[in-house]
Amino acid sequence: MLCKVYFCGLIAGSIDLDHFLMAKSLKFKDAINLSSRPPFHNTTLMAMLAIFLISLTHLKGNELCEYIGWYILVATISHHLRDALRHGLWIWPWTTKVLHFISYLILSYLFPLAVGFMLRINKRIIFVKVKTFDVIQV
Repeated sequence: MLCKVYFCGLIAGSIDLDHFLMAKSLKFKDAINLSSRPPFHNTTLMAMLAIFLISLTHLKGNELCEYIGWYILVATISHHLRDALRHGLWIWPWTTKVLHFISYLILSYLFPLAVGFMLRINKRIIFVKVKTFDVIQV
């Protein structure tokens, strides 16, 4: 369980690497003084990429990669919610107002719970399909 937490944290932290890519410099000063928001901070783009990965790997039956997609989604949204305290969310083509701290806390708590709930439902559906298929074959 602790490895999953560290993995999610690593993903959330790696989102900020786009600051250095956009600044074309490894200097921290250049990375934090950008004129526009870097691409990995586009909530729409990152959520769509994660959902595409989840969908593709689910259809292919690759459970490990599917879970990695869910970790990317949770880490990205968590990171973006934290950044939204200062800049709002960048939901292309718009941005939101700065997020209130209480909204940040509630969303940061509820989003991972909602994903966990969806994963449990997904497991039950797959289990029921397998059982139903076995019964039909007998």
